[in-house]
Amino acid sequence: QPGEATPALVHAAIDAAARPLVRQCLEEVSNLPVELLTPLDHAAVAGILAFRHPDADRLQRQLRLNNIHVMSHAGRVRVAIHGYNTTADVTTFLTHLKTALPIEHDCRIENDPRGARCSFASVAKRHQGRSNCALGVVCAISAV
Repeated sequence: QPGEATPALVHAAIDAAARPLVRQCLEEVSNLPVELLTPLDHAAVAGILAFRHPDADRLQRQLRLNNIHVMSHAGRVRVAIHGYNTTADVTTFLTHLKTALPIEHDCRIENDPRGARCSFASVAKRHQGRSNCALGVVCAISAV
């Protein structure tokens, strides 16, 4: 019938509303001290964003205190963005997530102490002694 929304039109409208919000969220979360699990490839963007953090359950609880509902399980946080979410919702989530994340963290050394690697983030870079990691936070690095 004319004027009737077909499932394909509804799906396209939801995708058009959610995709830019997911991209915004993904780009900002990728710069935080978390291990991003969601691919950065824009073609692979869906309504779900996931990341790993050693304190995921605490992050989930703190976000819930601010009426932000995410799922936390096995050290991972799952964020679902849908057609009814707004730019303000994403901004609020990011603001509270940044507040909940610790400023300092202890890097885990995976290789030799001369080139210790911060495994805390997916974008980890090589360290030289005690320095800043790729995330801009001070890392407490100790010898293996």
